Amino acid sequence: MPEQNDENWNEGAENEINRTRLIRIGIFSAVVVVLFGVLVLFNYISRGSWKNGLREQVNVVLGENDLKMEAGAMAVPYSYGSSSAIFAVKGQENLYAVVVRIATFFGPQAGVFTYTEGDETADFVAFANVDGQMAVSITELSKNAQIQYWKRKIPKLVSAAKWEGGTKVE
Repeated sequence: MPEQNDENWNEGAENEINRTRLIRIGIFSAVVVVLFGVLVLFNYISRGSWKNGLREQVNVVLGENDLKMEAGAMAVPYSYGSSSAIFAVKGQENLYAVVVRIATFFGPQAGVFTYTEGDETADFVAFANVDGQMAVSITELSKNAQIQYWKRKIPKLVSAAKWEGGTKVE
């Protein structure tokens, strides 16, 4: 550190440089915090429409496959985050519609299953938003590995799920 009587050292200039740097760092930090806050706000605002859209997609798949069921209250298994959701079927106790993201040859697809509490495995219904020959191809390619995996895994998901409002009654 230079001595105070050194001709090249100016305490006032150094303080001004440090002050300018701190202001720049503060402004940058404030911008980052505001942007992060906006992202969190949009996520919070869109959560309700995401849940309703997912519930509607499950109801469409159940209806297209002649299952007289309607998805009700939603639970999210926190160990799987946004990769799966569980819906209690309205009017039928211990029956659930489960949607999970399944890795397929054509990329990740939402697979819909039904599960009756106490059973060993779930029943695969169909993939959401997939029609025609592509639906047949994805199902056939995924049946042996991915679908069987999730059929065995879903009972554990349902037992560990946290329901909206602490209850599955809507």
